[in-house]
Amino acid sequence: MTVKRWSFKVILVQCFILAGVLSYGQEGTGLPLWTTALENGPVNTVDWMSAIPEVGTINTPNSPVIPVSIPAFSRCGDFLFFVKHSGIRDSETDLFIYDKDGIPLVDDNHANTPGLQGLYADREIQICAVPGKTDEWYIFYNEWHSDYGAPGGNGIYVPANILYSVVQYDGNTMEVLERNVPVKANGSAFTYTQGKAISIPDENGNQYFYGLRRSENSNLFSVDKFLVNIDGIEFVENSGNMNGTFFYLTFLSSSLIIDSQNDKIAILNYNQNQSETDLYILNTDFSKNTDKEMTAVCGGELILQPDNQILFSPMMVQDVYQEFPQLGFLQNMEKKISPIEFSPDGRYLYFANGGYVSPGITHVSYIGQIDLSSSGPNYDLRLTAEIPPGPFDVSTGAGGSYSMYGAEDHRTVDIQKARDGMVYFTKSNSNTLFCIDNPDGPIEQMLTPGSIDLSGENENIILNGNFYYMPDGIDGFDYIYPLEFDLGEDTCIL
Repeated sequence: MTVKRWSFKVILVQCFILAGVLSYGQEGTGLPLWTTALENGPVNTVDWMSAIPEVGTINTPNSPVIPVSIPAFSRCGDFLFFVKHSGIRDSETDLFIYDKDGIPLVDDNHANTPGLQGLYADREIQICAVPGKTDEWYIFYNEWHSDYGAPGGNGIYVPANILYSVVQYDGNTMEVLERNVPVKANGSAFTYTQGKAISIPDENGNQYFYGLRRSENSNLFSVDKFLVNIDGIEFVENSGNMNGTFFYLTFLSSSLIIDSQNDKIAILNYNQNQSETDLYILNTDFSKNTDKEMTAVCGGELILQPDNQILFSPMMVQDVYQEFPQLGFLQNMEKKISPIEFSPDGRYLYFANGGYVSPGITHVSYIGQIDLSSSGPNYDLRLTAEIPPGPFDVSTGAGGSYSMYGAEDHRTVDIQKARDGMVYFTKSNSNTLFCIDNPDGPIEQMLTPGSIDLSGENENIILNGNFYYMPDGIDGFDYIYPLEFDLGEDTCIL
């Protein structure tokens, strides 16, 4: 037999073979499966690799609050493990890791004790495979803080360091290689809101982590950009300062997202004011963030598009509620907008919630669609409005009190893109993933408050219990991808 030696590159799809299952790549980007923690119940999964998304259940200890859960995957998209907080506020090390069957891998009892030092209400936990490794992952999260001395008696309202841990997992056992390491910019650990995101690899193969830096009582905030590589987390640059009136709730709900094309960053400045800067739109290349490229957006100054029932011509939101008494509630539309999400093609920026009136009172909430292809900063806006329970005040958008009507309140809560190309949102006291059908096109408006449902050919998805939050994956990233290996000139092919 003649043996020939060749020099060539082999594209090898590296898959874990776990529980005897071998997976193969499929179309789409984004998390192949979601984990969502239910209210006083187990974790539900949504499998996006099925022709029709399938809902499953993983039994884990119940949580006193509804925490965020986020999964991790092999190079072939096999679901390996997930991160979920216990939901216990006064415990410092209760960010736990479970395998795909709900068996603890890192917790405070018997597996890799103690748990990670994460905040119980962190809504933007991030997981990223360590570049060049097939069995290691970075986990990014905000540092736990005691409720003692915190605003409102709750540590979630305190600015926090961003920490990361590195875990190694072979499908059976997990080792924490690095634990609770502060992310540092130029050698210093700054404080951040919960706004953080990871980009898809750029044209040079580099992947970046972004954190929304802000200090206590400061009207200034900025974005730190870090290179994620095999050697650690390396600071690259800062965006420069942006302005927004300080509000102590900003640390919990000011989010940061990147579009699927890795071109734009959107930053939410969470606030409860009128005529405040609510959003900033930046270029991911900070050198391009001139006055033209860094856009400050005020919700009340967006141009509401006609619904051809009440409004028949485009008009600035702050003018609409003054001219149309039946839309008076729009005066509060921009208050407490949170969170935000890009459409799959990056043209639209969606937001949920908003409409805040006063403490303890239910209120109108929204799904808003901002058209970034229109002329900014007064971009075109389309709205749908969710009516609150109880007696409705059309002039403010107030409903009944939470003490009487809280269980009937269905305000919009969270919004995320999914692997099926749709955008989904959630409501309070609901077991439903509400689908935005055709999220790359203009949504159908509903200015008279009712029950928001934007589904169509793509239907809503029913889970097995009430929930709030969806996992925050890497937008535009294909979690099922090959790795390239050079076998060299002495490779022997028989």
